[in-house]
Amino acid sequence: MPDEPALHGRSAPLAALRDALARAGAGRGALAIVSGEAGIGKTAIATAIAREAEASGAAVTWGRAWEFAEAPPYFPVAPCLRALGVDAGGDAFALWERVIEALARATAPVVWIVEDLHAADLGTLDLLTFLAQPLRAMRVLVVATARERDPRITDRMAQRLTRMTRDGLAVRLDPLDDREIAAVIEATIGRAPSREVVEKIAQLTGGNPLFVVECARIVKQTGAITSLSPSVRQIVNERVALLPDSAREALGAGAVLGREFAAATIARMDGTLPARAIDTLLPALRAGIVRETAPGRFVFSHTLVRDAIEDALAAEARAELHARAAHALVGDASEIVVERARHALAAGRGDGDTETLVARALELLEREGAFDRAHELHARIETAREAGVLPRADAPSLLHAARIARAAGRGDQSRRLCERVAAMARASGDAELLARAALLHLSDVRPGVIDRAQVALIEEARIALGDRAPALGCRVLARLATALQPAPDPHVPEAMAEEARTRALALGDPNVVADVLELGGWGIYETPPARRIAWADELLAHANATADLRRAISAYLWRGATHIEIGDFTAFDRDVASMLAAADELGHPRDRWRALLYASMQAIATGRDAVSDRCVTEVEQLAPLTDDPAIVLSLPLHLFMRALHLRRDDDARARAATLDTALASMLNATTVIAMLRGVAAARAGDLEAARAQLAIARPRIPLESLAAMTTGTSEPWVAYLGELIAFAGDAGERKLARALLGRLTIDEVCGGPMSFSYDGPSARVRGLVAASLGDREAAERELRAALANARARDHAPWVAQLASELAAVLGGGVEGRALADEAAAIARAIGMTGLARDAAPDAGPLRLERSGADWRLTRGTASVTIRDSRGVQLLARLIDRPGEELHVLALASDDGAAAPESTAGDVLDDRARKAYRRRLDELAEALTDAVSRGDAKRARAIERERDALVRELARATGLGGKARAASSTTERARVNVQKRLKDAISRVAEADAELGRHLEATVRTGTYCAFKP
Repeated sequence: MPDEPALHGRSAPLAALRDALARAGAGRGALAIVSGEAGIGKTAIATAIAREAEASGAAVTWGRAWEFAEAPPYFPVAPCLRALGVDAGGDAFALWERVIEALARATAPVVWIVEDLHAADLGTLDLLTFLAQPLRAMRVLVVATARERDPRITDRMAQRLTRMTRDGLAVRLDPLDDREIAAVIEATIGRAPSREVVEKIAQLTGGNPLFVVECARIVKQTGAITSLSPSVRQIVNERVALLPDSAREALGAGAVLGREFAAATIARMDGTLPARAIDTLLPALRAGIVRETAPGRFVFSHTLVRDAIEDALAAEARAELHARAAHALVGDASEIVVERARHALAAGRGDGDTETLVARALELLEREGAFDRAHELHARIETAREAGVLPRADAPSLLHAARIARAAGRGDQSRRLCERVAAMARASGDAELLARAALLHLSDVRPGVIDRAQVALIEEARIALGDRAPALGCRVLARLATALQPAPDPHVPEAMAEEARTRALALGDPNVVADVLELGGWGIYETPPARRIAWADELLAHANATADLRRAISAYLWRGATHIEIGDFTAFDRDVASMLAAADELGHPRDRWRALLYASMQAIATGRDAVSDRCVTEVEQLAPLTDDPAIVLSLPLHLFMRALHLRRDDDARARAATLDTALASMLNATTVIAMLRGVAAARAGDLEAARAQLAIARPRIPLESLAAMTTGTSEPWVAYLGELIAFAGDAGERKLARALLGRLTIDEVCGGPMSFSYDGPSARVRGLVAASLGDREAAERELRAALANARARDHAPWVAQLASELAAVLGGGVEGRALADEAAAIARAIGMTGLARDAAPDAGPLRLERSGADWRLTRGTASVTIRDSRGVQLLARLIDRPGEELHVLALASDDGAAAPESTAGDVLDDRARKAYRRRLDELAEALTDAVSRGDAKRARAIERERDALVRELARATGLGGKARAASSTTERARVNVQKRLKDAISRVAEADAELGRHLEATVRTGTYCAFKP
């Protein structure tokens, strides 16, 4: 632990951390992010709270990021994991679960201090992001420090840091004021400083505590502040200048190596012995410029200290030190090779050895899949090229760098590199190069979003190609079709996509055909369902023929939404199972999140909230791991739709308020947001707010022009608008809406691969509009048909919603009351709190308190006494923290009996799983042969066997397609917690049925449990 600091001007931040420490001791932990500029005192305040934590009996562990990207995974938290006895190897999710389990099992409060998150690897950030919520139910405090506005913070890192801050405790450190600066100076020099010294130091440092201390030390040593630059580097150099020459030379070598360095490496650079290097560094150690972390290993006291020392080196001296470092580092490990390449580039010697070493380092990193580090090395190569050390990059090299950047999740940088390649292609007249750059630039698709700049780029490439390179031209035309959707006239991009397919088929190259089908799939997404399914089936056949799982996922994605629209939920279930299995085999977040949202959509429709909860939780964990721009729109929209359809009205209204940011780039965003907010308000019974939202949407999409929208994927928006008009529109609008809804070609409303939501039968919306016009007969007919379908499909949430709406049409008769009671019962059973609240007015807050050896549950005038049990204790904990989501491992650990991670065996062993896969491959080949021979009967038989195998494989796998383990820690905890809570609720229901129904409607169980009144 660092030396005890003197803190000035930090009362409020320290009080916040002390409060967090006290809450952690009581089982309400947190992740605290201490942020500020370099030198602002983050380490000092972390040290102070760590000392207080140790004094209170907490187990304190320190970790720190290394300032270079080549650090091993989880390096900043490695000491923390070791203290828990957790091995950092293996699958990330399994590691995270082991960490949660170990923390939940801790008998004493645990405090982690993790410094310099701005330089941490993504794995560490993912782990901490994942821990932020579960820590709330543990005796754990994680204090992480992060520098603001650090150039190393990428978009993906910023996503994680933002999420951590949102889910944790934000502690921002501001610069010191003059009074606080004076106190720091006095503590450093041992006497009160003059006003002139305080003003001068304030001017030089801007109130940065580190800089203030550095200046004050110079004052103490020299008696004045003279010849000092306002730069901290100069301040540091003044201190370093007081050291012997040999110590300064050793510090220069250490600064070139990095913030942390070994004396043995410096010895090899200088041709001396490690013991001599250690002796040379002793004056710097005594001066506090470096610290010894282990025998022969040193770390600079601050990154800026290292930076200042390195910057003070003459260019020739720095280059010479880098050259020595490249030779001093020995070994074939990728970390060593990459470091040698970095030093060789910095040495500025553009010889063949440097190019060979750099190429070898890139090859190793790409082979290992370390695309983050490969991208960092590409950036250094670019710097060397700009300095003339290496030859200027040609277009293929830049395009390769763009592919690496995209693989590393740096989509924005990949696109910038593509733009450079495009400029080079224009200058050289290379149309094919321009086309390849354009296709890579447009690698990602955001449904519902038209990027005009990208449309212009791909259109330019198409024109430049002309009739040259027909295969490339087909791909470009197909991608242009996708880029143009949704279009005012959807037939234009549809025709482009069809033309691209026709031209690809004429070329006779199945790879080109497959590319075109995938690239142009969104281009035909406004066509009737039958055409979309045929297109997806054709792509799936190509994918199966080449075992291309990513293309198969695209096909299942399009098929799934279209099968919903035509009411084929059985086919949709098969699509989801196949999509999950393929995504699991690929194992990348980019391939998995859509499959999980489809699975969540599937679960929501049938009222299986716990399944949806697990899917959504995993997507939220995966979101920071992928730079897919579509997830930024789809996940918030799905969460809103989930709350809307499960009638969590308060949650839906809250999520609707945040849609501006999520949907900002979407076509007609203002109108779409107004419609969604209006529907949320209408379902919650707030007609005034619904009318206000309709007023926003009305002038932007005049009803008279909606006829053009009643095709393809525009039809769901017509349905949403129709529902809003039914509640908030005038008579004229309702008549026009009725006419438009009569033209819908879809049987079911589905948000598709945008919101991943099933939005009910289209007959429901027609019934609502008919009811609003006073046509009870038509309303009853449509709503009865919709309700019958929902019952047949076991779509419990829609049964409840439709029963309630049909009851309102029928009035207060016997059938109407029965339907209303049915709706209320289902709503209470599956947690449709808004619908349940409509059926039963709120009786006030719920309280569960100990009463001697038993517990007393009260709500309003209702009161019951129930005997103590583990389930009642868990229920009390949830009720005591309304709205908070507690991880089951944290709940299960209350009795100190969290079991070690284990499995009792797989339902489907690896040998059987491989056999299934082989047979599926054989069937894919047989199906392709049968189709090519026109043998429809044989093809149908093969499809039946394939579908049966897919169902069996899905049954024997978990949500992700992995062989479903008979037991795991989280799953066992989830089952046990759910069982205990249900037992407690059932005993409440025995004593008071209404209180029991209230708990059934407000207590949510799953991977995270919550009481949401």
